[in-house]
Amino acid sequence: MGSGLLKSRLASIKEELESLEPFSKNVWPLVRAAEKALEEGDVEAAEWLALIAEIRTSYARYWAAKNRRRG
Repeated sequence: MGSGLLKSRLASIKEELESLEPFSKNVWPLVRAAEKALEEGDVEAAEWLALIAEIRTSYARYWAAKNRRRG
């Protein structure tokens, strides 16, 4: 994956995380680490960190929805 596409992927993750507060607090460090890896030119590490961030974002989405149902 190119760095431009990865930057776009991280931006969309960040946008979603903002709407999932406080359930997303554990995902932000992964996003920041992915951005730092990308800045340092380590695209492979950034890709893996972004993948993990996406998985954890999905989990945060689940908890946010579950919390809304409890209401």
